[in-house]
Amino acid sequence: MILTLCCLSCNPKENLNVTKTEMNFAPAGGSDILPISADCQWDIDLTDGVDWVTFSQVSGENNGAIIVTVSKNETYDERNATITVVSNSGKIRKQVNVKQEKFDIVNIHEKFWFLYEYERWATDYKDDYIEDSYEHWNYFAEEYYDNWFFYFMADSTGYQIHTKNGDTIYYPCNYIYYPFGDSLYINFLLENTDEVEDYHTIIHQVTEQRLQFSDEFLPHRFENMFWDNVTATRKSFKINPKKVMKKEHGPLIQPES
Repeated sequence: MILTLCCLSCNPKENLNVTKTEMNFAPAGGSDILPISADCQWDIDLTDGVDWVTFSQVSGENNGAIIVTVSKNETYDERNATITVVSNSGKIRKQVNVKQEKFDIVNIHEKFWFLYEYERWATDYKDDYIEDSYEHWNYFAEEYYDNWFFYFMADSTGYQIHTKNGDTIYYPCNYIYYPFGDSLYINFLLENTDEVEDYHTIIHQVTEQRLQFSDEFLPHRFENMFWDNVTATRKSFKINPKKVMKKEHGPLIQPES
Protein backbone atom coordinates (compact mmCIF):
# COMPACT_ATOMS: atom_id res chain seq x y z
CA MET A 1 0.00 0.00 0.00
CA ILE A 2 2.82 2.41 0.80
CA LEU A 3 4.52 1.66 -2.55
CA THR A 4 1.28 2.26 -4.45
CA LEU A 5 0.71 5.64 -2.80
CA CYS A 6 4.25 6.66 -3.56
CA CYS A 7 3.81 5.87 -7.26
CA LEU A 8 0.59 7.84 -7.43
CA SER A 9 2.18 10.89 -5.85
CA CYS A 10 5.17 10.73 -8.20
CA ASN A 11 2.94 10.59 -11.32
CA PRO A 12 0.12 13.06 -10.74
CA LYS A 13 -2.70 13.16 -13.30
CA GLU A 14 -1.97 15.56 -16.16
CA ASN A 15 -4.46 17.88 -17.80
CA LEU A 16 -3.85 19.35 -21.24
CA ASN A 17 -6.20 20.87 -23.78
CA VAL A 18 -6.24 23.30 -26.73
CA THR A 19 -9.10 25.60 -27.71
CA LYS A 20 -8.71 25.07 -31.46
CA THR A 21 -8.63 21.98 -33.63
CA GLU A 22 -8.03 23.84 -36.91
CA MET A 23 -6.26 27.04 -37.99
CA ASN A 24 -6.86 28.50 -41.45
CA PHE A 25 -4.63 30.95 -43.29
CA ALA A 26 -4.93 32.92 -46.53
CA PRO A 27 -2.27 32.59 -49.28
CA ALA A 28 -0.54 35.73 -48.00
CA GLY A 29 0.18 33.98 -44.69
CA GLY A 30 0.03 35.58 -41.27
CA SER A 31 -0.09 34.79 -37.56
CA ASP A 32 -2.68 33.46 -35.14
CA ILE A 33 -2.76 32.58 -31.43
CA LEU A 34 -3.20 29.03 -30.16
CA PRO A 35 -4.25 29.07 -26.45
CA ILE A 36 -3.18 26.07 -24.35
CA SER A 37 -4.81 25.00 -21.08
CA ALA A 38 -2.62 22.75 -18.91
CA ASP A 39 -1.33 21.97 -15.44
CA CYS A 40 1.87 20.34 -16.66
CA GLN A 41 4.81 20.93 -18.94
CA TRP A 42 4.19 20.58 -22.68
CA ASP A 43 6.07 20.54 -25.98
CA ILE A 44 5.13 21.44 -29.55
CA ASP A 45 5.68 19.02 -32.45
CA LEU A 46 5.12 19.70 -36.14
CA THR A 47 4.68 17.51 -39.19
CA ASP A 48 8.11 16.40 -40.44
CA GLY A 49 9.51 18.41 -43.33
CA VAL A 50 7.20 21.42 -42.90
CA ASP A 51 9.19 24.65 -43.02
CA TRP A 52 6.39 27.17 -43.66
CA VAL A 53 4.97 27.04 -40.11
CA THR A 54 6.87 28.52 -37.16
CA PHE A 55 6.10 29.11 -33.47
CA SER A 56 6.85 31.78 -30.90
CA GLN A 57 7.95 28.98 -28.54
CA VAL A 58 8.21 25.19 -28.74
CA SER A 59 7.61 24.33 -25.07
CA GLY A 60 5.92 25.70 -21.97
CA GLU A 61 4.33 24.95 -18.65
CA ASN A 62 0.76 25.25 -17.34
CA ASN A 63 -1.67 27.62 -19.09
CA GLY A 64 -0.25 29.63 -21.95
CA ALA A 65 -0.40 30.35 -25.66
CA ILE A 66 1.83 30.17 -28.72
CA ILE A 67 1.83 32.36 -31.79
CA VAL A 68 1.63 30.31 -34.97
CA THR A 69 3.08 32.05 -38.04
CA VAL A 70 2.59 30.86 -41.62
CA SER A 71 4.67 32.17 -44.54
CA LYS A 72 3.27 33.22 -47.91
CA ASN A 73 2.10 30.31 -50.05
CA GLU A 74 3.92 30.68 -53.37
CA THR A 75 2.53 27.45 -54.80
CA TYR A 76 -0.56 26.44 -56.74
CA ASP A 77 -1.57 23.89 -54.08
CA GLU A 78 -3.30 24.08 -50.70
CA ARG A 79 -0.88 23.36 -47.84
CA ASN A 80 -1.61 21.28 -44.76
CA ALA A 81 0.33 20.54 -41.58
CA THR A 82 -0.39 19.17 -38.11
CA ILE A 83 0.64 20.76 -34.82
CA THR A 84 0.77 18.36 -31.87
CA VAL A 85 0.83 19.62 -28.29
CA VAL A 86 2.34 16.84 -26.12
CA SER A 87 2.20 16.60 -22.31
CA ASN A 88 5.37 16.07 -20.31
CA SER A 89 4.73 12.34 -19.90
CA GLY A 90 3.75 11.93 -23.53
CA LYS A 91 0.41 10.41 -22.57
CA ILE A 92 -1.71 13.34 -23.76
CA ARG A 93 -1.43 14.52 -27.35
CA LYS A 94 -3.66 17.25 -28.79
CA GLN A 95 -3.60 17.84 -32.54
CA VAL A 96 -4.37 21.04 -34.46
CA ASN A 97 -4.68 21.02 -38.24
CA VAL A 98 -3.13 23.95 -40.10
CA LYS A 99 -4.52 24.74 -43.56
CA GLN A 100 -3.41 27.41 -46.00
CA GLU A 101 -5.19 28.29 -49.22
CA LYS A 102 -3.38 27.98 -52.53
CA PHE A 103 -2.19 31.04 -54.38
CA ASP A 104 -4.94 31.98 -56.81
CA ILE A 105 -3.33 33.27 -60.00
CA VAL A 106 -5.30 35.98 -61.76
CA ASN A 107 -4.22 36.19 -65.37
CA ILE A 108 -3.82 39.75 -66.62
CA HIS A 109 -3.53 38.87 -70.31
CA GLU A 110 -6.24 38.92 -72.98
CA LYS A 111 -8.00 41.77 -71.19
CA PHE A 112 -8.36 45.50 -71.81
CA TRP A 113 -7.14 47.47 -68.80
CA PHE A 114 -8.49 51.00 -68.78
CA LEU A 115 -6.79 53.68 -66.67
CA TYR A 116 -9.50 55.11 -64.45
CA GLU A 117 -7.45 56.77 -61.74
CA TYR A 118 -3.93 58.15 -61.73
CA GLU A 119 -1.73 59.67 -59.04
CA ARG A 120 1.70 61.20 -59.37
CA TRP A 121 3.94 62.54 -56.66
CA ALA A 122 7.60 63.18 -55.86
CA THR A 123 9.83 62.44 -52.89
CA ASP A 124 13.03 64.05 -51.74
CA TYR A 125 16.33 62.25 -51.20
CA LYS A 126 15.09 61.06 -47.82
CA ASP A 127 12.02 59.59 -49.55
CA ASP A 128 9.78 62.12 -47.82
CA TYR A 129 6.69 63.12 -49.77
CA ILE A 130 6.89 66.53 -51.45
CA GLU A 131 3.55 68.20 -50.84
CA ASP A 132 3.30 70.38 -53.95
CA SER A 133 4.23 67.56 -56.33
CA TYR A 134 0.96 65.66 -55.99
CA GLU A 135 -1.28 65.27 -59.04
CA HIS A 136 -4.46 63.25 -59.33
CA TRP A 137 -6.84 62.38 -62.20
CA ASN A 138 -10.07 60.41 -62.41
CA TYR A 139 -11.40 58.70 -65.53
CA PHE A 140 -14.89 57.35 -66.05
CA ALA A 141 -16.59 54.77 -68.26
CA GLU A 142 -17.95 57.26 -70.77
CA GLU A 143 -14.39 58.41 -71.43
CA TYR A 144 -13.11 54.98 -72.46
CA TYR A 145 -12.08 56.10 -75.93
CA ASP A 146 -10.21 59.21 -74.84
CA ASN A 147 -7.58 57.83 -72.46
CA TRP A 148 -5.10 55.00 -71.86
CA PHE A 149 -5.40 51.23 -72.16
CA PHE A 150 -3.07 48.34 -71.58
CA TYR A 151 -3.46 45.03 -73.37
CA PHE A 152 -1.22 42.09 -72.42
CA MET A 153 -1.06 39.01 -74.62
CA ALA A 154 -0.32 35.45 -73.51
CA ASP A 155 3.12 35.39 -75.18
CA SER A 156 4.50 38.10 -72.82
CA THR A 157 4.09 40.85 -75.39
CA GLY A 158 1.54 43.62 -75.35
CA TYR A 159 0.99 47.29 -75.89
CA GLN A 160 -0.20 50.45 -74.28
CA ILE A 161 -2.81 52.38 -76.22
CA HIS A 162 -2.96 56.13 -75.80
CA THR A 163 -5.74 58.15 -77.38
CA LYS A 164 -5.60 61.93 -77.62
CA ASN A 165 -7.72 64.29 -79.68
CA GLY A 166 -9.29 61.35 -81.49
CA ASP A 167 -5.92 59.92 -82.56
CA THR A 168 -4.57 56.65 -81.17
CA ILE A 169 -0.98 55.40 -80.90
CA TYR A 170 -0.03 51.80 -80.06
CA TYR A 171 3.12 51.46 -77.94
CA PRO A 172 4.50 47.89 -78.12
CA CYS A 173 6.08 46.31 -75.07
CA ASN A 174 7.34 43.11 -73.54
CA TYR A 175 6.33 42.20 -70.01
CA ILE A 176 7.02 39.72 -67.22
CA TYR A 177 4.24 39.16 -64.71
CA TYR A 178 5.48 37.68 -61.43
CA PRO A 179 2.39 37.30 -59.19
CA PHE A 180 4.25 35.60 -56.32
CA GLY A 181 6.49 38.64 -56.00
CA ASP A 182 3.71 41.16 -56.69
CA SER A 183 5.77 42.48 -59.59
CA LEU A 184 5.13 43.43 -63.20
CA TYR A 185 8.11 44.28 -65.42
CA ILE A 186 7.28 46.25 -68.56
CA ASN A 187 9.75 47.09 -71.35
CA PHE A 188 8.52 49.58 -73.94
CA LEU A 189 10.14 49.20 -77.36
CA LEU A 190 11.30 52.56 -78.68
CA GLU A 191 10.47 53.30 -82.29
CA ASN A 192 13.17 52.51 -84.89
CA THR A 193 15.78 51.71 -82.21
CA ASP A 194 16.95 48.77 -80.14
CA GLU A 195 16.46 50.75 -76.94
CA VAL A 196 13.81 50.05 -74.34
CA GLU A 197 12.23 51.91 -71.46
CA ASP A 198 12.18 49.69 -68.38
CA TYR A 199 9.46 49.87 -65.75
CA HIS A 200 9.43 47.74 -62.63
CA THR A 201 5.98 48.09 -61.10
CA ILE A 202 4.83 46.92 -57.69
CA ILE A 203 1.35 45.40 -57.80
CA HIS A 204 -0.94 46.36 -54.94
CA GLN A 205 -4.12 44.70 -56.14
CA VAL A 206 -5.02 42.32 -58.95
CA THR A 207 -8.46 40.81 -59.52
CA GLU A 208 -10.43 39.96 -62.62
CA GLN A 209 -11.67 43.56 -62.66
CA ARG A 210 -8.97 45.66 -61.00
CA LEU A 211 -5.23 46.08 -61.50
CA GLN A 212 -3.38 48.61 -59.36
CA PHE A 213 0.38 49.15 -59.45
CA SER A 214 3.00 51.77 -58.65
CA ASP A 215 6.25 52.51 -60.43
CA GLU A 216 9.15 54.95 -60.26
CA PHE A 217 9.16 56.77 -63.59
CA LEU A 218 11.83 59.38 -62.82
CA PRO A 219 14.33 59.64 -59.97
CA HIS A 220 12.32 60.30 -56.84
CA ARG A 221 9.04 60.49 -58.72
CA PHE A 222 6.37 57.85 -58.42
CA GLU A 223 3.09 56.89 -60.05
CA ASN A 224 0.16 55.01 -58.61
CA MET A 225 -2.03 53.66 -61.42
CA PHE A 226 -5.47 52.07 -61.10
CA TRP A 227 -6.68 50.03 -64.08
CA ASP A 228 -10.12 48.49 -64.65
CA ASN A 229 -10.86 45.52 -66.92
CA VAL A 230 -13.28 46.91 -69.48
CA THR A 231 -13.74 43.76 -71.56
CA ALA A 232 -16.51 42.64 -69.23
CA THR A 233 -18.66 45.57 -70.34
CA ARG A 234 -17.29 45.97 -73.87
CA LYS A 235 -17.61 42.43 -75.23
CA SER A 236 -18.95 43.66 -78.57
CA PHE A 237 -15.58 45.16 -79.51
CA LYS A 238 -12.22 43.73 -80.45
CA ILE A 239 -8.73 45.01 -81.15
CA ASN A 240 -7.85 46.43 -84.54
CA PRO A 241 -5.35 43.69 -85.56
CA LYS A 242 -3.57 45.86 -88.14
CA LYS A 243 -2.35 48.21 -85.43
CA VAL A 244 -1.08 45.63 -82.94
CA MET A 245 2.59 45.88 -81.93
CA LYS A 246 3.27 48.96 -84.04
CA LYS A 247 3.40 52.62 -83.17
CA GLU A 248 0.68 53.42 -85.67
CA HIS A 249 -2.21 55.82 -85.65
CA GLY A 250 -5.76 54.60 -86.14
CA PRO A 251 -9.01 53.61 -84.50
CA LEU A 252 -8.60 52.16 -81.02
CA ILE A 253 -11.06 49.31 -81.43
CA GLN A 254 -13.53 48.34 -84.08
CA PRO A 255 -16.97 46.67 -83.89
CA GLU A 256 -17.04 42.94 -84.49
CA SER A 257 -18.41 42.00 -87.86
